[in-house]
Amino acid sequence: MKMKKIYIVFIASNFKSGKLIRFFTRGRYNHIAFSHEPYISEVYSFARYNYYESLLGGFGPEYSNRYLCQGKDIAIKICQYDVAEEHYERIKEKLDYYGKTKTRYNILSVLTYPLKKQVELPDTHTCISFMLELLELNNNITINKLETMLSKSVIYEGNLSNRLSYVAALDEDEFFVRKKRLDVWRKNCLYYYWLFATLVRLHI
Repeated sequence: MKMKKIYIVFIASNFKSGKLIRFFTRGRYNHIAFSHEPYISEVYSFARYNYYESLLGGFGPEYSNRYLCQGKDIAIKICQYDVAEEHYERIKEKLDYYGKTKTRYNILSVLTYPLKKQVELPDTHTCISFMLELLELNNNITINKLETMLSKSVIYEGNLSNRLSYVAALDEDEFFVRKKRLDVWRKNCLYYYWLFATLVRLHI
């Protein structure tokens, strides 16, 4: 059977939200992302779209250097994972699907994590639930548990800056660009309206 290699990146960000997640999970990493190549210049995940808009997020590419923009290096771990060619094609189809679909970050699953409860909503994910879907694993696996499961697949563990093959210019990544306050307010209102309507529809 022909196999393909994919790369799973564990990230310990310096953002306040990342530190808070690590506090509650007692883990070393708070974020996880997918990459086609081992030097992770660009990865894919579910996360917030903008540093200043913590609730607004979804699927998209991330330039890895965004985690270095606060003047501090961060710890990462890269695992190489072999999948069958058919599985790899399904991963590509899912990436293509989410790239063309309106997606949202599942903030409810993050908020209910301390209660050991996950809330599944249509076309929403957290970074870990997205990765588990790509890997076709049980959705109850945490980042900490996945890290343990992949302990024999580690190809790099250390600082992010030592691994990047290409550092994107800051103007290529709008993650730190401040949006107009009115635009942010409008997007937040739409998000809360969607969230409320979805919860009512699903009887949650």
